[in-house]
Amino acid sequence: MYDSLITYATTSGSTKTYDSSTKYSDVIMKAASGSGMSAYYLASKIKQKNGGTTASASAVCGTVSPFQGIYNY
Repeated sequence: MYDSLITYATTSGSTKTYDSSTKYSDVIMKAASGSGMSAYYLASKIKQKNGGTTASASAVCGTVSPFQGIYNY
């Protein structure tokens, strides 16, 4: 997630980028500020849900049929 733009799979299966400047870290910091939770806590939960550095958790990837475009963040 470091220095990465937000990309996601749509319900049709195509890949899109959220916009040309918003990074994962920006969204995590905004969510932390708005919720009063630690940004480290939020980032670690996202990493746990995704299966660590290999992104092995298929339930949150947005590409599993019949749930394309649905994420568990």
